[in-house]
Amino acid sequence: MIDIETILIQDVLNPATLPGAIFYAGLFLILATITSTIVRRIVHRFLEQDHRPSADRTAVVFLSQLVQVASFLVAAILYFHLVPSLRSLGTAILTTASVASIVLGLAAQNTLGNLISGVSLLLYRPIRIGDIVRVDAPTGQESGLVEAISLGYTTLIGSNSQKIVIPNSVMVSNVIVHLNKEEFA
Repeated sequence: MIDIETILIQDVLNPATLPGAIFYAGLFLILATITSTIVRRIVHRFLEQDHRPSADRTAVVFLSQLVQVASFLVAAILYFHLVPSLRSLGTAILTTASVASIVLGLAAQNTLGNLISGVSLLLYRPIRIGDIVRVDAPTGQESGLVEAISLGYTTLIGSNSQKIVIPNSVMVSNVIVHLNKEEFA
């Protein structure tokens, strides 16, 4: 007579067997999906209810997306570590990811510089939306009302209603002068 409990313990709950590996893959995928969904719903509710200027919507959305991606990455790493036959594959994937990140980092230095500068602007807040500033851009001095701060670029509206888009790496590396409304006009 076959004992169901013995089969369950020996095959399904053992990550070294194929049924066990499939069971844990499904389990980790479900857990990562649940975590990602919970984070997305919490952020969505927060953004619907919070209309204060203290909450930077760009930063909140960016961080929530980062947490969602991280939940799937952590689930995959734990899965590869749990299944004995996939440990060497997990090591190879991590090695490949390391080499690929170096190549991509070198290829996208300007883009990554703007992204890191955007995070810096969001964290340190030398400027905020609605500020009137003058910056030393590569094209000369530019003045305008800060309309938007994204992760890559800062958008100013100039005195003649022109839109000035400045890479965040320029915004972080140059002197920013805050102006009052009389100086801007």
